[in-house]
Parts: sequence; structure tokens; C-alpha cells
Amino acid sequence: MTLSESAAAPGRDEFLEFVGEVSSLLGRAPAAELEQAVTAVLGRILEFFAADRCAVLRRTGATGAEVACLVKRGGSKTLPGSLDFSALFPWLHALVLQLGESVHFASLGDLPSRADIDRLSLLRWGIRSGSMIPMTGPSGVGYVLAIASSGAMPARPANEMRLLVSCLHAAMQRWDLEDAWRAEHRRARQFTRAALSASQRHVCVVDAAGRVMECSDRWPGVGGSQPHVAGTNYFDGADSARGGKAAQSRKLAGGVRAVLDGSIEEFVMESPHDGVTTSGWFLSRVTGHVIDGQVFAAISHEDMTERMRSELELSNLRAQHWHAERVTRTGLLIASLAHELSQPLAAILSNAQAGLRFLSGNAPDLDEFRIILKEIVADDKRAGEIIESLRLMLRRQKADRDVIDLADLAREMGAFLHGELVDKQVELALDCAAGCFALADRGQLQQVLVNLMMNAIEAMHSKPPPERNLRIGVRDTGVGEVQISVCDSGIGITQEEFAKVFDAFWTTKSRGTGMGLAIARSIIESHGGRITVDSSHGDGATFIVWLPAAARPVRGAPAAGGVAGGDPRQD
Repeated sequence: MTLSESAAAPGRDEFLEFVGEVSSLLGRAPAAELEQAVTAVLGRILEFFAADRCAVLRRTGATGAEVACLVKRGGSKTLPGSLDFSALFPWLHALVLQLGESVHFASLGDLPSRADIDRLSLLRWGIRSGSMIPMTGPSGVGYVLAIASSGAMPARPANEMRLLVSCLHAAMQRWDLEDAWRAEHRRARQFTRAALSASQRHVCVVDAAGRVMECSDRWPGVGGSQPHVAGTNYFDGADSARGGKAAQSRKLAGGVRAVLDGSIEEFVMESPHDGVTTSGWFLSRVTGHVIDGQVFAAISHEDMTERMRSELELSNLRAQHWHAERVTRTGLLIASLAHELSQPLAAILSNAQAGLRFLSGNAPDLDEFRIILKEIVADDKRAGEIIESLRLMLRRQKADRDVIDLADLAREMGAFLHGELVDKQVELALDCAAGCFALADRGQLQQVLVNLMMNAIEAMHSKPPPERNLRIGVRDTGVGEVQISVCDSGIGITQEEFAKVFDAFWTTKSRGTGMGLAIARSIIESHGGRITVDSSHGDGATFIVWLPAAARPVRGAPAAGGVAGGDPRQD
């Protein structure tokens, strides 16, 4: 909500450019540098809004919040690291942290009377205007972007601020994941160190001169040198090492000397070792000890081959996870819009070009021209509904659903694509059983079915026209599910393609986005259903959509609408 109804500050294009720069800065930042990147972004927000303080607050428990990152101008009071938010700001706590609403106040006078406690707390820190925008995840509000000023600060439109906050939200989630991983990694290393100290069997103890005082039965030679025994000199054996391991042997000996003379408290080195049949890694550790005034060094070797392999595998998995997260957060919306809007925009362009050709004639047919304009309007509305649908999806709002006759839907889509079927010389056969109903968003099911049919048409382009057969089936399975099947006689799907057919950004089309089937699966799964594919290479493919069956609609109830927006076709 906006308490002050002042006009939006000018410079929308400048603001969108600013958001793009912020998104790029946060998206490029490595995980280890996220804190610096967020701090830099808060500094730029501070300058852009001419504010005094800019902070990201992290919610702690039901009533508290802590300052995750803060940038302020000189002279501004510093917020405490931890806040009892519900006690200091009860009104803001209820609106922002509990209800997830945005708040902007151009002055303390904008606050209602029930926000008297909030007003006093803000005044205590010299805050007279500001904005608080929540960052909401699956479990509710997790963070808040707080911008404050000791003077007047104009409001920005809510949709613009949501763009800015979405960039910060993704960065803060990555930041918390990195912190959690680091904490877990530290605990794992501490446990490993304690376990090694308790069960170490490769140990050698030397005195200040390097003389071996005692060593375990399994103590190996170092760097290719002869195995040490009590009474021999460790440094002599290490310095005499030859071959490819001489360098690491001398490096370890240097660490032992540094520990013995007190330069460092502990020396740790990882080094490769080659066995008869396998290769691996040793972790060598040197620690100093003083006994009765004499200095000793304990040298231990631990075979860490399996741990290195596990850490490498974990590192690879983490890299894949971070890459997938970046691609999903920064690319999914763009790819979805590109995929969803390409057909309506192409249809608008085609109709506009046709209209221009009609106008260039001597006596244009006005009735035909009216039809063209109506189609342009319908395509434009379809594009608007696509954008609205994506906006509702991002806000986690549910679209309206009705009980739909799937047989009617299949016939409707067959009629809708009649021109495409004729143009591509594809024979369509409908095998639709009566009484197959599902509770669904009609526009979204149209989107799925048209996508599957267009894919099937394209899959048959290399076949001669008499062999281009498309069959749409609708039936009740009898076990609480209804299904729609789209079967083509095209080239089919190879075994290698089978596992990736529903993956986002994967496509066999030269100009495809790779989002069609991924979006289709997301839509069907959001309806409680599933989508599968069956194919033999060279013999076509069959995509089957399974949906929970719904009861027949009550007679006289309002019928579901026609083709949403007039044109659901996708590329």
C-alpha cells in the first residue's frame, strides 16, 4: 500500500535502466562476493532515491528482524543489528512482515493514528520518510528492502519497485544458501579433524633437530625417500628425496622446520601420491608441541582420496545447482514471454501486412478489412492475457477454473488449426469419447493442446502428404482420470532425446525456445495431472495428458468461454 498518493517520480526509463544494471551486477557476482555485490547495489539505490539509509532486513522468527546489509550517509544513525520489530514497529510489522504489503510514507504525518508507536521509533532514528517492500517466498516474507530519508522521498510505482526487489530477493536467497553451506562445511571439517586426531595411524614425532623420536608401524616414506625409523634424521631423508616427489617432500620439510622454530603453529599440505594400481591424495599435517621445555613436531599423513573425490563431486553438483538457479531466475521469464508472445505478435504482423496490401489496391474490400482489424484486436488481447497470466503466476494467484468437456475442447482446437492443417496437408482424425470432464483453466489447456498439435504438425513435415496423419483422442480411464492423446506419424523421438524432451531450453527446432513442452508440463502438473510421451524412432510420437476427472457440470450452469483471447496458438 502507498500512504502518500503523490505522483510517481519522473524517469521511468531511467529507473528501468537502473534495475537492469542492478540485475546484471547481482547476477554476475560469484557466490563468495554476494555480500559485497548487495552492499554495492544498496549504495546505488541510496544515490538513486537520494535517501539517507538503505538496508535489507532479514526476518528472524515471528516478531524479529536483523540487518543483513546496510548502507548509510555520514551522520545518519545506525540501526541496531537485531530488532524486536513487532515491539518497535507494530503497525509496519502487521502490514509488511505478516501481510506482505508494501508501504511508502512521504512524511510521518502520512502514518495513521494507530501507527503512533511506529512514528516515535522512526523519529528516534531520524527517519521522516521511506519505503518498505517485502520479499516473499514460499514460506512468507523472508526479507524487506527498507529505504529511509530524513527529508521527503517521492514514491515510485509499485510494479517498478517489485522489479527492483525481485533482483535483491534472488541475491539474498543465494547469499543465505552460501552462508548455510559454509557453516555446514566448517562443521564437517571440524568433525573430520577431531576424527583424524582420534584415529590417526600414520604419525611421526621429531625433535627440534629433526631426529625421529617415534613413528607408527604404518608410517610411509616421504616423497620417495626411504621409510623413517626411530633415530634417523627426518630432514636428511626428505632432502635426499629424488624424482617427481622431491619438491613436495622438501615443501613438507620446510613446514616442519617452520613449526619447530615457532614461525607458524600448524602446517597443512595436500599432495598427490601414486600407488601400484591407483592414484590418490595425502593430507599432511604438522603440529608443534612443547614437553618439558623441549619442542617437538608431530607429522601425520591421512589418505584423503575418497574425500577429495566427494568434494569434487559436491563442487560439480553445487556448480550445476547455481547455474540452474541463475538460468531459471534470469531466463525463465524472458524465455516464457518470448515463447508465449511470438505467435500473437506474428499474427498481428501478418494481418497488418495483409491490411496494407488491401489498402494499396484500387477498391479495397472494407468487409475483409474489418475482419483483419478484428483479428488484430483479438491477437492483441491474447498477448495482454498472456502477460496477465504470467503476472498472476508470479504473484501466486490462482486462475479461474471451470468444468470443461475435453471432447469439445479437442474439436474446438481442431477447428482452430484447420487452416494450418490444410496448409501443411495433414489429415486430422478425432476419436473423442463423450462424458470426459476436467476442472481446469480453459485457456491454459488450449495452450497445451495447441502446442502439442503444432509440434506434431512440424514433426511430420519430412513425410510425404499421404503419410501425415494426426490423431486426437479423448477418453475416460475409468479410474478417476481422463486423458487427451496427441499422436502423429512423424519422425519420432530418439532414445537420447527421450530423457530431455520436457527439459526447459532444450529443443530440436532451429528457431525454437525450448520452453513449449516445459511450460505444458508445468501447466498440467499445476492441475494435478501429468504428461507422458511414447515414441519409437521413425514411427511417430504420442503425447498423453492425464487429468483428474470432474463431475458433469450442472445443467443450466454458465458455459466455459471459447478460445481465450481468440488465438491460443504457440510456436
